[in-house]
Parts: sequence; structure tokens; C-alpha cells
Amino acid sequence: MPLDFTEVINAATEDESRPRRVRFSRARVWSSLLARLQTIGIYPVALDGAAVQRMKLTEAQADGLTCLGCNHPCGIGTAAFVPAGRVVGGSQVFRCITCIERGER
Repeated sequence: MPLDFTEVINAATEDESRPRRVRFSRARVWSSLLARLQTIGIYPVALDGAAVQRMKLTEAQADGLTCLGCNHPCGIGTAAFVPAGRVVGGSQVFRCITCIERGER
């Protein structure tokens, strides 16, 4: 299912009749989301059919929200995800069909 950020993006274009607290909380949500897509850490990952490896991943990749190869969110068709392994002590990680077909690691 593609991620839908419409409400968060539209928060900046809304009129100022909304309480200030609501506008700022939406800005914080958006800021937090962008940080998760950019923050890089080193995670031990058990890829399917391979030993545990230490990999540099964004928080979104480590949480299984984006592809390990191209860092794009899950979609449909060639953007669909296939399980690729698991972060040790954490969530499952995925690769998109496009990256698998291109042979990217």
C-alpha cells in the first residue's frame, strides 16, 4: 500500500483558523517522517540464505517501510516488496521487484 502524506503536506496550506497546537503537531509528524527516511544506522541483518551482516540502513529501511536497494516506499507492480530478511531482534526487511530484477544487493 503506497504511503499517503496528503494530510501532512496540506497542513502548511491550511488556513490559520486551526489551533496553533494542531498545526505544529502536524509539522512535527512531517519532520519526524523525513528524519526516519534520512537517518542512517548500522544494523545486524540476517538476509535470507546468508549469514548475519552489518548493513548501513535508514530507519525506514530497518523498519521495513522502504526497499533495501533503492530506498523507495512499497508500491504496486514492480514497486511491490518481497521479504529479503530480518533485522536481528527487529522487523522484517524487504526489496522491491525492480531491484531484484536488476540484481542489486
